[in-house]
Amino acid sequence: MSNEVLTGLISSLLGGLSVALVSYFLTRRKTEAETEKFRAEADKIKAEAEKTRAETTKLIYEVERLNVSVEDANYNRTNIKEVVLYDSKKGTSASDFEGLSGIVPEDEKHEIGYGSFRVEHGTLVIERTNAGGSFIVYLRRYSLNGKEKDFIPKNIHVEGTRKLRFSCEARVAKGACSIHIVIAEHFTNKILESKMLPFAQEKWSKIDLVFRVSPLSDCFLQIHHSNIPQPSNLLLRNIFLADRSD
Repeated sequence: MSNEVLTGLISSLLGGLSVALVSYFLTRRKTEAETEKFRAEADKIKAEAEKTRAETTKLIYEVERLNVSVEDANYNRTNIKEVVLYDSKKGTSASDFEGLSGIVPEDEKHEIGYGSFRVEHGTLVIERTNAGGSFIVYLRRYSLNGKEKDFIPKNIHVEGTRKLRFSCEARVAKGACSIHIVIAEHFTNKILESKMLPFAQEKWSKIDLVFRVSPLSDCFLQIHHSNIPQPSNLLLRNIFLADRSD
């Protein structure tokens, strides 16, 4: 084979290889650019979904708050006297509460919620360290007839249902959550009545609830913090609980 033919073949081979390499790098660059574009679009969709979720939660909370406000306003018309069981405005400390980890019953994964609580300048701060499960705070100091107990004693003199009014101001540090306020039976921890509030207020917002429970049960108040998209803090102040029974 002559040198001219060999040179032609090598040149042709090198030329084809160069074209293939150039085509490969161009295609790779295009693929990487498309991947980045898809990733950016996915992040945008995720952000929009989170925004929609927060707005939906806020709307649900406003509807729930309106329903509760109407119920309480109707109840207030009777002008029933209240026996104050707890009022954080008159003094509160971390020893008034007890915190523990819990689950959300509807959660099939049964994730456990972790966190802690503290009291700062009269405000109860529930700090979550994970997003799953529920973190529960028990109110463990009640005043009745000049005596303090870690539960609300039953009242056999009440006919019908016992009415307990709970109120506070609340806000979240970031995002959305569910606040589940529970009146539970002492010792058994059986739920006597509960109210779930979707919550997404980063400004202080009033919560006012009326619970109707059996007067024949010793009971106590629980605050459950759950359904959070990411670890976040829930703050509660001006915590108030009163017995409005006849």
